[in-house]
Amino acid sequence: MSRTRRNLLLVAGAIGIWYIVILFTWALQPLEDSVPVGVNKDNTPVSVTVQCNTLFASTPHDGELPDLDVHQEYNRAPCDVVQSDARKIFALDTLVAVGGVAALVGFAVRPARARSGQLAVA
Repeated sequence: MSRTRRNLLLVAGAIGIWYIVILFTWALQPLEDSVPVGVNKDNTPVSVTVQCNTLFASTPHDGELPDLDVHQEYNRAPCDVVQSDARKIFALDTLVAVGGVAALVGFAVRPARARSGQLAVA
């Protein structure tokens, strides 16, 4: 195996390892959403952190939402946007990883072109 082919396969392996690391360190972990709930007495924005499901869960959030003060309300549905964005990022990550590995392996295993005996025409 030539040095170039070996290097291409090593890079393809590194992309595969990177994908697995992303999968287990980010994609399988529960997500968090900081949801705006209003403003306080100083007129500064206030938000509440809500624990969400993973991006593979069928529903974005299970269970009770954190209790809010009297004049506060959730400005949007907690976890919906976070889970949707995480799914898009993971799909893009998967597409790049699969495409990159396929391209590198394709270049590494393709047969070398036969060299022509004629180098130049005068």
